[in-house]
Amino acid sequence: MVHTDEGNDGRRLLDPGLYFVQRRGGVGRVPPVDCSCWRLTWPLAGEPLPDHVCLNTMAATVYHHDAPAGAALTPDVAWPVRYVGDPLDGRGCPVPGAPPRQLGLILREWAEEDPSRTFAAELASLASPGSWEGMGWRWAVSSAGAEFRRWTRHHPGAGAEAWVFDAALDGEHSRVFGVQLARAGILPTPTVLRHLRALGAGLSESRETLPARGLLVTTLVFVRTGPIAEYGVRYDRHPQVHLGGPSELMTGPIWDRAGKVARRHRDWLRKQYDCHPLADRILRYRSQAGAFSSSLQRGSKDLDYVAEALGNATHLAPARWRDRRERDLAVTRHLDSAYRRVLKRRQRAGIDPTPPPNWRQQVRAALGS
Repeated sequence: MVHTDEGNDGRRLLDPGLYFVQRRGGVGRVPPVDCSCWRLTWPLAGEPLPDHVCLNTMAATVYHHDAPAGAALTPDVAWPVRYVGDPLDGRGCPVPGAPPRQLGLILREWAEEDPSRTFAAELASLASPGSWEGMGWRWAVSSAGAEFRRWTRHHPGAGAEAWVFDAALDGEHSRVFGVQLARAGILPTPTVLRHLRALGAGLSESRETLPARGLLVTTLVFVRTGPIAEYGVRYDRHPQVHLGGPSELMTGPIWDRAGKVARRHRDWLRKQYDCHPLADRILRYRSQAGAFSSSLQRGSKDLDYVAEALGNATHLAPARWRDRRERDLAVTRHLDSAYRRVLKRRQRAGIDPTPPPNWRQQVRAALGS
Protein backbone atom coordinates (compact mmCIF):
# COMPACT_ATOMS: atom_id res chain seq x y z
CA MET A 1 0.00 0.00 0.00
CA VAL A 2 1.31 3.43 -0.89
CA HIS A 3 0.89 6.12 1.75
CA THR A 4 0.34 9.69 0.66
CA ASP A 5 -0.16 13.06 2.29
CA GLU A 6 -2.58 15.69 1.05
CA GLY A 7 -1.08 19.04 0.19
CA ASN A 8 -2.76 22.38 0.72
CA ASP A 9 -3.90 22.40 -2.90
CA GLY A 10 -5.43 18.92 -2.75
CA ARG A 11 -2.56 17.18 -4.52
CA ARG A 12 -0.89 14.13 -3.07
CA LEU A 13 2.69 14.24 -1.83
CA LEU A 14 4.73 11.07 -1.70
CA ASP A 15 5.40 10.17 1.92
CA PRO A 16 9.02 11.25 2.62
CA GLY A 17 9.16 8.68 5.42
CA LEU A 18 8.88 5.84 2.91
CA TYR A 19 10.41 7.29 -0.22
CA PHE A 20 13.54 9.41 -0.10
CA VAL A 21 13.48 12.34 -2.49
CA GLN A 22 16.62 13.04 -4.50
CA ARG A 23 16.96 16.60 -5.72
CA ARG A 24 18.40 17.00 -9.20
CA GLY A 25 18.26 20.39 -10.81
CA GLY A 26 15.61 21.55 -8.35
CA VAL A 27 13.22 18.73 -9.34
CA GLY A 28 12.47 15.77 -7.09
CA ARG A 29 13.28 12.20 -8.10
CA VAL A 30 11.29 9.12 -7.13
CA PRO A 31 13.47 6.14 -6.17
CA PRO A 32 12.57 2.78 -7.74
CA VAL A 33 10.13 0.40 -6.09
CA ASP A 34 10.21 -3.38 -6.32
CA CYS A 35 7.17 -3.89 -8.53
CA SER A 36 6.59 -5.21 -12.04
CA CYS A 37 4.90 -1.97 -13.09
CA TRP A 38 8.13 0.00 -12.58
CA ARG A 39 9.15 -0.80 -16.18
CA LEU A 40 6.63 1.84 -17.28
CA THR A 41 9.17 4.46 -16.19
CA TRP A 42 11.11 3.68 -19.39
CA PRO A 43 9.78 3.49 -22.93
CA LEU A 44 8.46 0.04 -23.72
CA ALA A 45 9.64 -1.88 -26.76
CA GLY A 46 6.78 -4.23 -27.57
CA GLU A 47 6.49 -5.97 -24.21
CA PRO A 48 2.99 -6.24 -22.69
CA LEU A 49 1.66 -3.57 -20.39
CA PRO A 50 1.41 -4.51 -16.68
CA ASP A 51 -1.88 -5.48 -15.08
CA HIS A 52 -1.70 -2.55 -12.65
CA VAL A 53 0.24 0.62 -11.93
CA CYS A 54 1.34 1.87 -8.50
CA LEU A 55 1.22 5.47 -7.34
CA ASN A 56 5.01 5.84 -7.19
CA THR A 57 5.33 4.41 -10.68
CA MET A 58 2.79 6.92 -11.97
CA ALA A 59 4.76 9.76 -10.43
CA ALA A 60 8.06 8.41 -11.72
CA THR A 61 6.80 8.29 -15.32
CA VAL A 62 6.41 12.07 -15.11
CA TYR A 63 9.46 13.00 -13.03
CA HIS A 64 12.09 10.63 -14.44
CA HIS A 65 12.04 11.93 -18.00
CA ASP A 66 11.84 15.19 -19.84
CA ALA A 67 8.38 16.36 -18.86
CA PRO A 68 6.13 17.61 -21.66
CA ALA A 69 5.81 21.34 -22.14
CA GLY A 70 3.27 22.68 -19.69
CA ALA A 71 3.98 20.22 -16.84
CA ALA A 72 4.97 22.00 -13.61
CA LEU A 73 7.36 19.67 -11.76
CA THR A 74 8.10 20.41 -8.10
CA PRO A 75 10.98 19.51 -5.75
CA ASP A 76 8.57 17.82 -3.31
CA VAL A 77 7.39 15.36 -5.99
CA ALA A 78 3.80 16.50 -5.74
CA TRP A 79 1.40 14.26 -7.62
CA PRO A 80 -0.56 14.73 -9.81
CA VAL A 81 1.41 17.33 -11.74
CA ARG A 82 -0.29 20.50 -12.90
CA TYR A 83 -0.42 20.63 -16.68
CA VAL A 84 -1.25 23.86 -18.51
CA GLY A 85 -0.25 22.77 -21.98
CA ASP A 86 -3.87 22.83 -23.10
CA PRO A 87 -6.35 24.08 -24.05
CA LEU A 88 -4.74 26.48 -26.51
CA ASP A 89 -6.19 29.23 -28.59
CA GLY A 90 -5.49 29.85 -32.27
CA ARG A 91 -2.15 31.48 -31.47
CA GLY A 92 -0.91 28.52 -29.41
CA CYS A 93 -1.39 30.32 -26.07
CA PRO A 94 -3.33 28.96 -23.06
CA VAL A 95 -6.95 30.03 -23.03
CA PRO A 96 -7.48 32.63 -20.26
CA GLY A 97 -9.53 31.24 -17.40
CA ALA A 98 -9.21 27.59 -18.48
CA PRO A 99 -8.44 25.37 -15.47
CA PRO A 100 -5.13 23.47 -15.61
CA ARG A 101 -5.32 19.70 -15.94
CA GLN A 102 -3.70 17.17 -13.63
CA LEU A 103 -1.10 14.92 -15.27
CA GLY A 104 -0.96 11.58 -13.48
CA LEU A 105 0.75 9.08 -15.80
CA ILE A 106 2.76 8.99 -19.02
CA LEU A 107 2.89 5.88 -21.19
CA ARG A 108 5.83 5.72 -23.60
CA GLU A 109 6.42 3.01 -26.18
CA TRP A 110 8.53 2.64 -29.31
CA ALA A 111 6.94 1.84 -32.67
CA GLU A 112 9.69 0.49 -34.94
CA GLU A 113 9.87 -0.89 -38.43
CA ASP A 114 11.68 -4.14 -39.17
CA PRO A 115 15.49 -3.92 -38.83
CA SER A 116 17.19 -3.58 -42.20
CA ARG A 117 20.66 -3.55 -43.70
CA THR A 118 19.61 -0.57 -45.79
CA PHE A 119 19.26 1.64 -42.72
CA ALA A 120 22.58 0.32 -41.38
CA ALA A 121 24.26 1.29 -44.65
CA GLU A 122 22.66 4.74 -44.50
CA LEU A 123 24.02 5.24 -40.99
CA ALA A 124 27.46 4.12 -42.13
CA SER A 125 27.36 6.72 -44.89
CA LEU A 126 26.96 9.41 -42.21
CA ALA A 127 30.46 8.63 -40.98
CA SER A 128 31.90 10.55 -43.91
CA PRO A 129 32.82 14.09 -42.86
CA GLY A 130 31.12 17.16 -44.17
CA SER A 131 27.67 17.22 -42.61
CA TRP A 132 26.20 18.24 -39.28
CA GLU A 133 24.34 14.93 -38.99
CA GLY A 134 27.54 13.01 -39.72
CA MET A 135 29.31 14.81 -36.89
CA GLY A 136 26.61 13.74 -34.45
CA TRP A 137 26.71 10.10 -35.57
CA ARG A 138 30.54 9.90 -35.43
CA TRP A 139 30.42 11.44 -31.99
CA ALA A 140 27.87 8.83 -30.86
CA VAL A 141 29.97 5.93 -32.22
CA SER A 142 33.09 7.31 -30.52
CA SER A 143 31.22 7.72 -27.23
CA ALA A 144 29.93 4.15 -27.50
CA GLY A 145 33.50 2.88 -27.90
CA ALA A 146 34.62 4.79 -24.81
CA GLU A 147 31.63 3.51 -22.88
CA PHE A 148 32.45 -0.07 -23.89
CA ARG A 149 36.07 0.27 -22.72
CA ARG A 150 34.86 1.64 -19.40
CA TRP A 151 32.42 -1.27 -19.08
CA THR A 152 35.13 -3.89 -19.78
CA ARG A 153 37.25 -2.52 -16.94
CA HIS A 154 34.38 -3.16 -14.52
CA HIS A 155 33.44 -6.54 -16.07
CA PRO A 156 36.71 -8.39 -16.77
CA GLY A 157 36.27 -11.61 -18.66
CA ALA A 158 32.79 -10.73 -19.99
CA GLY A 159 32.30 -10.91 -23.72
CA ALA A 160 31.25 -7.98 -25.89
CA GLU A 161 27.90 -9.66 -26.62
CA ALA A 162 26.93 -9.35 -22.97
CA TRP A 163 27.19 -5.56 -23.27
CA VAL A 164 25.70 -5.23 -26.74
CA PHE A 165 22.55 -7.27 -26.04
CA ASP A 166 21.90 -6.02 -22.50
CA ALA A 167 18.49 -4.34 -22.88
CA ALA A 168 18.75 -2.99 -19.33
CA LEU A 169 21.32 -0.48 -20.61
CA ASP A 170 18.90 1.13 -23.06
CA GLY A 171 17.54 3.59 -20.51
CA GLU A 172 20.99 4.82 -19.47
CA HIS A 173 22.38 4.91 -23.00
CA SER A 174 19.40 6.83 -24.34
CA ARG A 175 20.58 9.65 -22.05
CA VAL A 176 24.32 9.14 -22.64
CA PHE A 177 24.06 9.10 -26.45
CA GLY A 178 20.86 11.10 -26.76
CA VAL A 179 22.52 14.43 -27.49
CA GLN A 180 24.75 12.99 -30.22
CA LEU A 181 21.90 11.08 -31.84
CA ALA A 182 19.67 14.15 -31.68
CA ARG A 183 22.31 16.11 -33.60
CA ALA A 184 22.20 13.40 -36.27
CA GLY A 185 18.38 13.51 -36.29
CA ILE A 186 18.08 9.91 -35.07
CA LEU A 187 15.89 8.66 -32.24
CA PRO A 188 17.50 6.36 -29.61
CA THR A 189 15.29 3.37 -30.39
CA PRO A 190 16.26 0.03 -28.80
CA THR A 191 17.56 -1.35 -32.11
CA VAL A 192 19.58 1.81 -32.84
CA LEU A 193 21.17 1.64 -29.37
CA ARG A 194 22.00 -2.03 -29.86
CA HIS A 195 23.52 -1.25 -33.27
CA LEU A 196 25.49 1.61 -31.72
CA ARG A 197 26.84 -0.63 -28.97
CA ALA A 198 27.86 -3.22 -31.56
CA LEU A 199 29.83 -0.57 -33.46
CA GLY A 200 31.42 0.66 -30.24
CA ALA A 201 32.42 -2.89 -29.29
CA GLY A 202 33.81 -3.60 -32.77
CA LEU A 203 31.45 -6.49 -33.54
CA SER A 204 30.82 -7.47 -37.13
CA GLU A 205 27.39 -6.73 -38.57
CA SER A 206 24.76 -9.40 -37.95
CA ARG A 207 21.01 -9.70 -38.24
CA GLU A 208 20.63 -9.29 -34.46
CA THR A 209 22.42 -5.90 -34.47
CA LEU A 210 20.67 -4.24 -37.42
CA PRO A 211 19.01 -0.89 -36.63
CA ALA A 212 15.47 0.21 -37.40
CA ARG A 213 13.68 3.53 -37.70
CA GLY A 214 11.01 4.27 -35.15
CA LEU A 215 8.62 6.68 -33.48
CA LEU A 216 8.04 7.33 -29.80
CA VAL A 217 4.34 7.07 -28.95
CA THR A 218 3.52 9.04 -25.80
CA THR A 219 0.13 8.90 -24.09
CA LEU A 220 -0.56 11.57 -21.46
CA VAL A 221 -2.99 10.27 -18.84
CA PHE A 222 -4.78 12.85 -16.72
CA VAL A 223 -6.61 12.62 -13.39
CA ARG A 224 -8.93 14.89 -11.46
CA THR A 225 -8.70 16.09 -7.88
CA GLY A 226 -11.41 17.83 -5.91
CA PRO A 227 -11.27 20.73 -3.45
CA ILE A 228 -11.47 18.34 -0.48
CA ALA A 229 -9.59 15.17 0.33
CA GLU A 230 -12.77 13.06 0.34
CA TYR A 231 -13.12 13.61 -3.42
CA GLY A 232 -9.93 11.63 -3.96
CA VAL A 233 -8.17 11.22 -7.28
CA ARG A 234 -10.30 10.13 -10.24
CA TYR A 235 -9.47 9.19 -13.81
CA ASP A 236 -9.90 11.89 -16.44
CA ARG A 237 -11.34 10.22 -19.54
CA HIS A 238 -9.53 12.54 -21.97
CA PRO A 239 -5.99 11.18 -22.52
CA GLN A 240 -3.78 12.66 -25.22
CA VAL A 241 -1.50 10.89 -27.69
CA HIS A 242 1.69 12.44 -29.11
CA LEU A 243 4.09 11.06 -31.71
CA GLY A 244 7.75 12.03 -31.40
CA GLY A 245 10.38 11.71 -34.08
CA PRO A 246 11.73 13.23 -37.31
CA SER A 247 9.06 12.88 -39.98
CA GLU A 248 11.70 12.81 -42.73
CA LEU A 249 12.83 9.35 -41.60
CA MET A 250 9.38 7.84 -41.17
CA THR A 251 8.09 5.12 -43.49
CA GLY A 252 4.61 3.73 -43.97
CA PRO A 253 4.98 0.71 -41.64
CA ILE A 254 6.09 2.96 -38.79
CA TRP A 255 2.90 5.04 -38.94
CA ASP A 256 0.80 1.86 -38.99
CA ARG A 257 2.60 0.42 -35.99
CA ALA A 258 2.40 3.71 -34.14
CA GLY A 259 -1.37 3.62 -34.58
CA LYS A 260 -1.47 0.08 -33.18
CA VAL A 261 0.60 1.16 -30.16
CA ALA A 262 -1.72 4.12 -29.50
CA ARG A 263 -4.77 1.85 -29.69
CA ARG A 264 -3.09 -0.58 -27.31
CA HIS A 265 -2.58 2.23 -24.80
CA ARG A 266 -6.22 3.24 -25.23
CA ASP A 267 -7.49 -0.29 -24.66
CA TRP A 268 -5.28 -0.69 -21.60
CA LEU A 269 -6.61 2.53 -20.09
CA ARG A 270 -10.18 1.44 -20.75
CA LYS A 271 -9.51 -1.85 -19.00
CA GLN A 272 -7.81 -0.20 -16.05
CA TYR A 273 -10.14 2.77 -15.64
CA ASP A 274 -12.93 3.89 -17.96
CA CYS A 275 -13.63 5.25 -21.45
CA HIS A 276 -15.24 8.39 -22.80
CA PRO A 277 -19.04 8.13 -23.16
CA LEU A 278 -18.84 8.96 -26.86
CA ALA A 279 -16.35 6.10 -27.33
CA ASP A 280 -18.57 3.49 -25.67
CA ARG A 281 -19.85 1.23 -28.43
CA ILE A 282 -22.77 0.06 -26.29
CA LEU A 283 -23.95 3.64 -25.81
CA ARG A 284 -23.61 4.27 -29.54
CA TYR A 285 -25.72 1.23 -30.36
CA ARG A 286 -28.39 2.20 -27.84
CA SER A 287 -28.61 5.70 -29.31
CA GLN A 288 -29.27 4.44 -32.82
CA ALA A 289 -32.76 4.50 -34.27
CA GLY A 290 -34.65 1.29 -33.52
CA ALA A 291 -32.36 0.27 -30.67
CA PHE A 292 -33.87 -1.35 -27.58
CA SER A 293 -34.52 1.25 -24.91
CA SER A 294 -35.01 -1.12 -21.99
CA SER A 295 -31.99 -2.43 -20.12
CA LEU A 296 -31.45 -6.06 -19.26
CA GLN A 297 -32.85 -7.20 -15.94
CA ARG A 298 -31.81 -10.08 -13.74
CA GLY A 299 -33.65 -13.26 -14.74
CA SER A 300 -33.95 -12.22 -18.39
CA LYS A 301 -33.48 -14.95 -20.99
CA ASP A 302 -30.88 -12.73 -22.63
CA LEU A 303 -28.64 -13.43 -19.62
CA ASP A 304 -29.09 -17.22 -19.70
CA TYR A 305 -26.45 -19.22 -21.52
CA VAL A 306 -28.69 -22.21 -22.28
CA ALA A 307 -31.65 -20.09 -23.42
CA GLU A 308 -29.40 -17.99 -25.68
CA ALA A 309 -27.89 -21.08 -27.31
CA LEU A 310 -31.25 -22.78 -27.88
CA GLY A 311 -33.13 -19.66 -28.93
CA ASN A 312 -31.61 -19.38 -32.40
CA ALA A 313 -30.40 -22.90 -33.17
CA THR A 314 -32.88 -23.87 -35.89
CA HIS A 315 -30.07 -24.04 -38.43
CA LEU A 316 -28.49 -26.85 -36.40
CA ALA A 317 -31.35 -29.31 -36.82
CA PRO A 318 -29.93 -32.79 -37.64
CA ALA A 319 -32.12 -33.11 -40.74
CA ARG A 320 -30.28 -30.21 -42.34
CA TRP A 321 -26.84 -31.79 -42.05
CA ARG A 322 -25.46 -34.81 -43.88
CA ASP A 323 -22.00 -34.86 -42.37
CA ARG A 324 -22.08 -35.36 -38.60
CA ARG A 325 -18.55 -34.05 -38.15
CA GLU A 326 -19.37 -30.75 -39.84
CA ARG A 327 -22.49 -30.41 -37.70
CA ASP A 328 -20.48 -30.98 -34.52
CA LEU A 329 -18.07 -28.20 -35.56
CA ALA A 330 -21.02 -25.90 -36.31
CA VAL A 331 -22.51 -26.63 -32.88
CA THR A 332 -19.18 -25.83 -31.20
CA ARG A 333 -18.93 -22.50 -33.02
CA HIS A 334 -22.56 -21.75 -32.13
CA LEU A 335 -21.92 -22.43 -28.42
CA ASP A 336 -18.81 -20.24 -28.42
CA SER A 337 -20.70 -17.37 -30.06
CA ALA A 338 -23.60 -17.66 -27.59
CA TYR A 339 -21.14 -17.73 -24.68
CA ARG A 340 -19.43 -14.52 -25.78
CA ARG A 341 -22.73 -12.67 -26.28
CA VAL A 342 -24.13 -13.60 -22.88
CA LEU A 343 -20.78 -12.99 -21.18
CA LYS A 344 -20.70 -9.37 -22.40
CA ARG A 345 -24.33 -8.80 -21.41
CA ARG A 346 -23.77 -10.11 -17.88
CA GLN A 347 -20.62 -8.03 -17.49
CA ARG A 348 -22.43 -4.86 -18.54
CA ALA A 349 -25.31 -5.67 -16.18
CA GLY A 350 -22.92 -6.21 -13.26
CA ILE A 351 -23.84 -9.90 -12.89
CA ASP A 352 -21.43 -12.76 -12.25
CA PRO A 353 -20.46 -13.94 -15.77
CA THR A 354 -19.59 -17.49 -14.68
CA PRO A 355 -21.73 -19.93 -16.71
CA PRO A 356 -23.52 -22.85 -14.99
CA PRO A 357 -21.68 -26.18 -15.01
CA ASN A 358 -22.29 -28.54 -17.92
CA TRP A 359 -24.40 -26.00 -19.81
CA ARG A 360 -22.77 -26.96 -23.09
CA GLN A 361 -23.65 -30.61 -22.53
CA GLN A 362 -27.26 -29.60 -21.83
CA VAL A 363 -27.47 -27.69 -25.09
CA ARG A 364 -25.89 -30.51 -27.07
CA ALA A 365 -28.32 -33.00 -25.59
CA ALA A 366 -31.27 -30.77 -26.46
CA LEU A 367 -29.97 -30.38 -30.02
CA GLY A 368 -29.49 -34.10 -30.39
CA SER A 369 -25.76 -33.80 -30.81
